[in-house]
Parts: sequence; structure tokens; C-alpha cells
Amino acid sequence: MTDAITFQKRLHDLKITVLGVGAGGTTLLRHLATVSIGNIDILDYDTVDLSNLTTHTSLDEGDVGKKKIDAMRDNIRRKNADVKVRIFDYKIQSCDDIVEYIRESDFVIQAFDKPVGVSKRWLNQACVKLNTPYASIGQTDKNGRISLCVPGKTPCAECIGLPEDSHCAITLPRR
Repeated sequence: MTDAITFQKRLHDLKITVLGVGAGGTTLLRHLATVSIGNIDILDYDTVDLSNLTTHTSLDEGDVGKKKIDAMRDNIRRKNADVKVRIFDYKIQSCDDIVEYIRESDFVIQAFDKPVGVSKRWLNQACVKLNTPYASIGQTDKNGRISLCVPGKTPCAECIGLPEDSHCAITLPRR
């Protein structure tokens, strides 16, 4: 097998969980489907509002009023019908909630930011507990943020003392 085919098979066999379907989550989910990640779990509790359409680039006017998870599942299926998508209509309220939804995941992406002050800590604790690599993404009015942790190989958010609202480990200024 060629390296490209082997790599594509590895992507197809992955299970990635995306927690949150906001501006970053919708964009990220579209890209995961494009590269043929084989199994995607999506967790969110919110509905699409007209005001979301300027930042949620994978959604359109026909999605207004739908649950975000339903709209993104349908969007992913239109983009790549081979991707297995599971959706969960749930509002995360603790580290234990995250643990329940990511147990079988190969990688987790945090794209939710509420409740402010604890969301990144809950993600960090859950992923370290399960030894699951994760990325945390977000934005402010001036910056984008992404941080990555591979438990046992890289420092976690608590190890390096990242505050909840930090813009580390990589900060990309908006233009």
C-alpha cells in the first residue's frame, strides 16, 4: 500500500469528537468531513439563529431554527456520505459529562466556551483521565486560540498553568 493510501485509511478509521458547534466548530467539522475522517461525534445543545450565519460558515438560512447538531450532521452527509456521524443534544455541565461522551474517541476538539472559567479545565481533566489527545480552539474579538495536549507526551493546560481565558499555546492575531 502506498503511503497516501495508508494515511487515508488511518483518517477513515479515526473517531473524533467535537464538543460545541459554534463558529469554530462548524468550520472544523466541514474540514474533518472533507479529509474523510471516518467517525465524527458532535455534541451541542443550541439551535441555529439568523445571527449565527455570519460566523457559522457551514450553515445557511435553511438551517435557522434547527438544532446545530442536526444542521451539521446534514451538512457533513452532503459533503461526504461515507462519514459516520453521531449527534448528541446535550449541554456539558461537568468534567464527568465530557468523560461520558469521549470514552471511545481517538481525539477530542473543544469548540465550546461556556460555562466561562471552567470549560477548558473540564476538557483537560477528562482527556488526561482517559489519556485522550485533544485540541482546544476559540476566539476573542482580537485573537484566535488553539492549544494541543497529548497526555503523557506534552504538558496539559493545568501543567503549564494556562488560565481559562488564555490565548496560548498559539495565538494568531486577527487582521
